[in-house]
Amino acid sequence: MVYDVAEKEIFDLLDPYCFGSDKGKLTLETRLYADLGIDGEDGQKLMDSFADRFSVDMSGTDTFCYFDDEPPKVMYSELTWLLGMLSEGFRDYIDQCLSARREVTVGDLYVSARLRRWDFPEQGRMNALFETWRKVQLQQLMFHILAGLLFVTGAIFFENWRLSVFHILIVLISLWLASALVRFGLELRWLKRLNVARKSAEKRF
Repeated sequence: MVYDVAEKEIFDLLDPYCFGSDKGKLTLETRLYADLGIDGEDGQKLMDSFADRFSVDMSGTDTFCYFDDEPPKVMYSELTWLLGMLSEGFRDYIDQCLSARREVTVGDLYVSARLRRWDFPEQGRMNALFETWRKVQLQQLMFHILAGLLFVTGAIFFENWRLSVFHILIVLISLWLASALVRFGLELRWLKRLNVARKSAEKRF
């Protein structure tokens, strides 16, 4: 059965999440994440409000497919990038997990409100591929290089430290490795949760 729902009702629901140029410019093609920047806790609240207002059956739906945690758990570890470059199997696993990321549009909300059940969108989130992941990794690496240069500059400026170049390198490598290991662990947990969400969605349809 299809219920009567006006597009304006969906627009009104989204209005508190629109700012600046987004105000009054919603269409059924507007994307919640890519266009409106809705993610994290805001995304969770929106879906809860949507389900309550239109009595949409969201049972078995993991909204992690659409909206990340807040703050995001993924930290872009260089170790993930390195393993992905060395292992095709691990790279395929990353792509498989990232394929769970879905882009919800205003139209998806409208259709689901009329059906009174969540209609899982088929459109994958833009750039949810390892190649884009790799670009972000390189940006992260440049950040670490810059941070390292600032550290070295500080060590030279404060002569009381009296650190040799060798000691400075050891400190920098140790800090980087500790950071990379922590972020690598968080990423693996994040990818695993995405994979579980993807499999859960596939069982529903």
